[in-house]
Amino acid sequence: MKTDKMTLTELFAGFFDARPSSLLVRGAPGAGKTTLCLELLRLFSDRFAGCYISTRVSIRKLEAQYPWLKNSAQLISSENQDSLAVTADGGEQQKDMRFGSLSSLIGEVLEKASKKNALIVLDSWDSIAKEYSYEEKIRSEKSVTAIAEAHDSTLVFTSEEPESNTLAYIADGIVTLGFDSLNYQKIRSMTIDKMRGTEIPTHHVLFSLVGSRFTILPRVAVPQLGQRQVFPARSICHPDYVSTGNSHLDAALGGGMRKGSVVLLQLDHEINRISIALILANMILNNLRTGNPSMVISTPDRSPRSVLRYIEPFVEEKEMDGFRLYSHEPDDSVPQIRPLKDSLQQNFENCSEDYATIKRRYGGKSTLVLTYDLGLNEIKYFDRITELESRVIDVARKVRSSRDILVLLNRTGSHSLTLSKTLSDVHLHISEIDGVPLVSILKPPASIKTYALTVESGEYPAYSLMKIS
Repeated sequence: MKTDKMTLTELFAGFFDARPSSLLVRGAPGAGKTTLCLELLRLFSDRFAGCYISTRVSIRKLEAQYPWLKNSAQLISSENQDSLAVTADGGEQQKDMRFGSLSSLIGEVLEKASKKNALIVLDSWDSIAKEYSYEEKIRSEKSVTAIAEAHDSTLVFTSEEPESNTLAYIADGIVTLGFDSLNYQKIRSMTIDKMRGTEIPTHHVLFSLVGSRFTILPRVAVPQLGQRQVFPARSICHPDYVSTGNSHLDAALGGGMRKGSVVLLQLDHEINRISIALILANMILNNLRTGNPSMVISTPDRSPRSVLRYIEPFVEEKEMDGFRLYSHEPDDSVPQIRPLKDSLQQNFENCSEDYATIKRRYGGKSTLVLTYDLGLNEIKYFDRITELESRVIDVARKVRSSRDILVLLNRTGSHSLTLSKTLSDVHLHISEIDGVPLVSILKPPASIKTYALTVESGEYPAYSLMKIS
């Protein structure tokens, strides 16, 4: 499996190759404008002589917030009398930058832009130009961009006032930083509105500012199952918890899944199924690898072979003895597959008998993981929804008393989602924005946390959860 990861370098390389004279970065306060601009200075330091001019933040504050910035650019601030200029060889020199007026700051910009191959960030242009009249502002913008263009340099303007900004008409590139909303949380996003002279690789990406770094969140592509490799078992020392099979999810849940609990995986309709396959496979594989049984009640749309390919190659042969797959497509050649009938009552009775048999075989201290897609089965048994929900309540009661784990899958908007939420002790909302899989932890009842699901190693079934705040 590979991760479709777009980097800032890939996103902006074509634009800077076209030798633009100006780039406008706009967004509300706290949107990430400064971090983006500083990252661009660092990433393209081998191509441009970088200079960051701040009218709001002192050099000391910048260096404290962005310790990785040193040696990437010259830093100039009108907020402190002695600003730190970092030279190309890493040496430091103190330079008196007490601006007597804004015109002297403009003069500094002109001096830097007149040098070949300069990348100059003006943070923020709003505060620089606010004392000018509309006509003077237009003339200043045209003058500095013309000088930059004449010397193969680029000016990067930041703005928090897009409605009154005149730069949008003359800038070669426009980037807007904003927020998408999910579960009452803000998800940072970047929109490429314009890049003159080059094809835009992608118009919209999500990003994080964790660690004071501007990191584009990766999209996940369709998995490519590799060669057989045994899943590395993960154990939890606490006697009341079992692992999800993933250290990141265990940590996010406060230590894993408590025995005797119901875990709800709420799925949005537009998500890539690989997201849920990764989470479920890790739970099931880890349970089998730690010597515990697992039962999967499949949905009508999935063939048993399509499920087994995510499980069988990643456990030892003897560990498959503890696995049961209930399918609407019987396959007598595979001993782990059990048939499902049209009778709802018979299916639950058969599964209940197998459940009891497996529990006796593995002993009372074993923890069985049972997965059931209530949302899709609701569609199949739409005329018996009351009976279906009653059966699920019975299963949840049995699982709790046996200290096992019931994993319910359901869809946003489904009739039975309300029941699933009521039954659940753990509630994960799996969603997707712009191709980025997101996992929101809605229960346990702490502050809502959302992570991006990523696959850095490129190998199924490993995945990571990336903080996005």
